Amino acid sequence: MLRALLRTGLLLMIALVLMTAGLHALASNYPFPLDGASYPYDTVVLITTPSGTGSGVVVEHTLEGGMCRTDIITAKHIVESGRTRDGVEPILFIAQSYIALVARESPKWDIALLTVDSKRCIGTPVNFTSKLELPSRVFSIGYPYGVYLIKEGIVSGFYDFFIPLGEEADGPWIVHSADLGEGSSGGGLFDEGGWFLGMNVAGLEHITVAMPYTTIKEFLDG
Repeated sequence: MLRALLRTGLLLMIALVLMTAGLHALASNYPFPLDGASYPYDTVVLITTPSGTGSGVVVEHTLEGGMCRTDIITAKHIVESGRTRDGVEPILFIAQSYIALVARESPKWDIALLTVDSKRCIGTPVNFTSKLELPSRVFSIGYPYGVYLIKEGIVSGFYDFFIPLGEEADGPWIVHSADLGEGSSGGGLFDEGGWFLGMNVAGLEHITVAMPYTTIKEFLDG
């Protein structure tokens, strides 16, 4: 009996050691802190328009009268692509369940602010940071082709002007290699700690351009 108990205890200890080692291995390969406050997985949401899909980033919750207003930023061209030629506002669905209203658009940059009023708050607001050095390991989160995806990349530089963006080329811009594909515009760019660095607005072959936090903050404060 005693021998059986000792054997069982030994097996439990071995299992505990293996499980702990497995968790440490998982944590070392995980792109974001498992127990950190900066946990960005539900800060990026799917946006559906009459003409396709895009991504958005939750920036703030406001509780009032038993309702929650969720503020979401996205690329302005996602909103514009859903408008009719008569200028009728598109119906924008967030996470395929909530209808969003266009609260404000920037006349200068490719950014728009959406709001959703619902009984439940949507997602988790991002944690902003402007700290970014070169080179830096970063992660794009978005919904290319309507599918949630995370991709790792490297920031290659900062540019005050990026010709492929055309009329809205004035920066500054973050240029990185964490490209996701069509439908990821409006999604977030995060550092290894899960801090929000900027919003992806355009992608070329193996290159993605993100609007930095400083520009986004200027728009939100305006």
